[in-house]
Amino acid sequence: MGNIKIVSISMAFVFAFSSCGKTELSDNDNGTVETPSGGNTGVETPEEVADFRMSMMVTEANKSGRASVDENLPANGGQLQVRWDSGDKVRMMVGSSADDVKACDFSLVGGPPMGLGSFEYVGEEVQTNYYYGIYPPMEIGSNGEVQLNVPIDGTIRQAAEDDSRHLGKYRPMYAAPVRNEAGGNVLTGVVFKHLTSLIIFKVTNSTDETFNLISIELSTSDGKTIFYSSASFNPQNQTEAVTDGSPSASVAFGFDGNEMQVTSQEMKKAYLPVLPTDDFSSSQLRVKAVTDKGEFITDIPAAASQTLKRFQAGSYCIFNLKKTTTGITVGMEVQGWEDGEIVDVPIL
Repeated sequence: MGNIKIVSISMAFVFAFSSCGKTELSDNDNGTVETPSGGNTGVETPEEVADFRMSMMVTEANKSGRASVDENLPANGGQLQVRWDSGDKVRMMVGSSADDVKACDFSLVGGPPMGLGSFEYVGEEVQTNYYYGIYPPMEIGSNGEVQLNVPIDGTIRQAAEDDSRHLGKYRPMYAAPVRNEAGGNVLTGVVFKHLTSLIIFKVTNSTDETFNLISIELSTSDGKTIFYSSASFNPQNQTEAVTDGSPSASVAFGFDGNEMQVTSQEMKKAYLPVLPTDDFSSSQLRVKAVTDKGEFITDIPAAASQTLKRFQAGSYCIFNLKKTTTGITVGMEVQGWEDGEIVDVPIL
């Protein structure tokens, strides 16, 4: 087993909100629009049309981490960097009180940035005395809960080699409620936290022959059921996500096009998000790599399970898979977002 390394990662988001712009309409004193002949249309029109805008700037701190990651740095031994992807949105529930909030979706403006992103909301004007957030935007039920769904049956597909863009859909975060009696156009004190764990597989080909990786499966060697595909979470209560449904002894994922090619002496990375699991400290973990050359299975030493105990929200673990002439070997690096603790993503 490889050495256990702990790195710290944090993220800083800064929100800045601008006041709404307004388009004036020409009208007379009684609210009817005059015609060139001096008559009127007899149709009442609003005195003005409100175009309410809120902007959000996400800035890079010295250390950063978010759903998608910079795929190059882990290979070079550097820290895991953030990346906002095209189409990213953040939903903020904003209103006057806990019982009176409106969903305000902020969209990424411009291209995918590394560690820096500008977001904008355009819509109805809202009060800003109470707010909380969820990423990616999800429906919040009448009971205040969101439903988290992270497939474990292999339907999660990575688009290409060293590509983490699929993570955003399956790596939810939430921001706990903030009360701001002063209101205004600036939201302060917002902190996002991850609700899933991230497993990174570094796959190295130590043979002289190219192979195509079709899928990876992680399981307990004794069949203990620890993995879940769904959970419920209440961002206002801020309690731990409650997993539901029948647990499974394994979790798997694959690749679009059904394979990822790994040439001789090359290393490629694959990314698997998982919901918080049950305790597996007394069970060995097993890795099965399915390739066009056959299936390769190895059990990870029990000491690794005793160290990990369970996959927790806000942490990530790197498994180093090495394909040899006789099979595969696996080393492990345990890594945490913030000194091994759950990640906090502050909004200043």
